[in-house]
Amino acid sequence: MSDRWRSSGCVLASSMPLSLWGGLDPASGRVIDRHHPLFGEFVGDRVLSFPMAAARAPAPGSQGSFYLDDAVREMAAIAWALEKERGAVRATAFRDRIGTGCKLAIQILEFFDRVGFTRRIGDERWIRRADFWDA
Repeated sequence: MSDRWRSSGCVLASSMPLSLWGGLDPASGRVIDRHHPLFGEFVGDRVLSFPMAAARAPAPGSQGSFYLDDAVREMAAIAWALEKERGAVRATAFRDRIGTGCKLAIQILEFFDRVGFTRRIGDERWIRRADFWDA
């Protein structure tokens, strides 16, 4: 195994995955998701361990970007709201609404395309099924 994937330090284990989008404050290094069992814990200089089976990755090549189902549902609701407000979902509006960079916003939208939540035509996306995440 490459040294790139090795780490050392005290393990901070959790029974739940942690969303790195809204679950962790990068400035303080503390878990800020009030519903997470590690709420308030400092994760700096520690190896975070959690089950990956319950996490979703928005796109291949986005290592480190895993989201709890609740976060995916929240981003889907944002996309749905953008379509209702503007007639379609555009990457720049989605990026601005979720507060990330363009590259990550596009990876998330491409994930939505792959799973069938959205359909891309040109630079716009339309919601295929508003109840997609309720199933």
